[in-house]
Amino acid sequence: MVFGQVLLRYLFGISISWSAEVSQFGMVWLCFLGAALAVKERDHMRVDYFINLLPATFLPFVHIILNIILFIFVAYLSYSSIPITLAFMQDITPGLGVPYGLVSLAMPVGGILMLFYLITDSINWFVSDKKEITL
Repeated sequence: MVFGQVLLRYLFGISISWSAEVSQFGMVWLCFLGAALAVKERDHMRVDYFINLLPATFLPFVHIILNIILFIFVAYLSYSSIPITLAFMQDITPGLGVPYGLVSLAMPVGGILMLFYLITDSINWFVSDKKEITL
């Protein structure tokens, strides 16, 4: 969309008023949904090199600690983003004419998905054979 906008602007002198907003809003949603997918696939940021230096007996403890830390962070992010989202629902974007709150809604939605995936990962970890789970 951005490439098409650049072509239209420089080759034909026309501009689509809403394309910049759609690409910006899409990027915000893509980041938060991508973060949720990373939690689901257990591909989130961590330094595996240092974790793998620990003895294998510590891996279950490290797995739980990492899930707890990430859960607290994501719960705080989701909870604190709700008032922001509600406040932005009153402001309307100039290009699309939709509430800005739909953009910031990506934070609580992505956060809820991340919390769901963290909970299911922790439950799966507890009910499965712990020796098969590696970080």
